[in-house]
Amino acid sequence: MKKICLLGTGRMAKIHSQRLLDLGLDVPLVIGKSPQAPSFAQSIGAKLENHLKVGNVADISGFVIASGTDVHYQQLSQLISLGRPIFCEKPICTDKTQAKEILEMQKSYETHVMVGYHRRFDPKFMALKEELAGKEILCINIINYDPLPPAALAAKHEASTQFDTSIGSIFVDFTIHDFDMLRYLTGEEYSISNVFNQQIPETGEEESMVILQSNLSSHRAVIQNSRNCGYAQDQRVSVVTSKKEYHLENAFPLPEDFISRYQKAYDDQMRSFLELLQGEKIDNNTRPTLKDGVASLNLALQCDELTAKKQ
Repeated sequence: MKKICLLGTGRMAKIHSQRLLDLGLDVPLVIGKSPQAPSFAQSIGAKLENHLKVGNVADISGFVIASGTDVHYQQLSQLISLGRPIFCEKPICTDKTQAKEILEMQKSYETHVMVGYHRRFDPKFMALKEELAGKEILCINIINYDPLPPAALAAKHEASTQFDTSIGSIFVDFTIHDFDMLRYLTGEEYSISNVFNQQIPETGEEESMVILQSNLSSHRAVIQNSRNCGYAQDQRVSVVTSKKEYHLENAFPLPEDFISRYQKAYDDQMRSFLELLQGEKIDNNTRPTLKDGVASLNLALQCDELTAKKQ
């Protein structure tokens, strides 16, 4: 039985831990020091340690990093040299220099690192990608609205009704999924043309619009984001090609949050990581690599830079 070390004890750790166990994997070790860490480790039958000690993971087959963003760089730096498969939640870090260092280290050790862009495993996005294959794309519009969770929903998932600014800007934490979807759906790289960003005074949340241009075919893409949606989670995509317009519509009934919306995607994401553990290195470009993580992070950081210049 493959053994997994799980780093993190919060919401994403809980999402991934149950799926790891359901897939027949053993999770004997959890790394974390949050107040809920002891009860969480006990609930999955794992030993808890406050910090990762490389000497204690000799029998571990792979690692799942679902800890806070602020420690991803440190943990990846420790683990890549071990040469075992790693799953890391996005973003891999919040700094261009650190991202470059991690990528160079990964290439040196040839360690397989999978990044947590779960939407690649959603059937609707996968179907849209197939429909767009070989088409001449003229423009793309992505809408990604998340509700600010009410207290009851936040308590259910041990989340907050306020956004944690320590995990990066809205672009680094949120829009980064949309950047990955653009690259995944089209197979092209993008540059940021313009950014519009505003804060909602009542909640402190942000709404933004990002305009991008393809580096290859020069088509435009527009991403509209909000973490202050008043009705539900709203995620749609429309793509205009030279002959037809394609749409990815919402799930119905509208889901209350991304966890409800992407249950199957999270399932299949962990199945893909299991395949990686078992030695299957290729899965038709669906599995997001560290290179994908760096590319979308760089777009997010470009947005941060443009936003700072406008202030």
